[in-house]
Amino acid sequence: GCAYLVNEPKHQENYQLTWQGEEVIVLPDLSRLFFKKVMGEGIDISKIHSLSPLIIRRRKGGEKIKPDASRPTRTLKQLMQSSHIPPWQRQQLPLVYSENRLVAVPDVAVDAALIAPANQIGLCISWQPNTTN
Repeated sequence: GCAYLVNEPKHQENYQLTWQGEEVIVLPDLSRLFFKKVMGEGIDISKIHSLSPLIIRRRKGGEKIKPDASRPTRTLKQLMQSSHIPPWQRQQLPLVYSENRLVAVPDVAVDAALIAPANQIGLCISWQPNTTN
């Protein structure tokens, strides 16, 4: 029962940024990624050091991730729909990779093999879209 008016971004710029431990990264579209250490949530910090650098880039389509070890791999489209991410934000959502492996979708999912156990510090990644476009 609602209608939304959204300014389309002027251009969909592809980018690839390397996370170097910062708490906040401002993306080319002026949205922000926040990195916060939290006990028992997010990507297991001890596993991050064994990964190649974390790379942030825009969605291309067809991505998959396994957020639950006891369930099948899911498409990013399915996850975003079930997480109630508005369609106009889905293409802008930044993704976190290690090499070519999708390891996290901010505010949505972390690869099950990398989830921090309850007694370990994890890296939670959240996204704040730019609402001024």
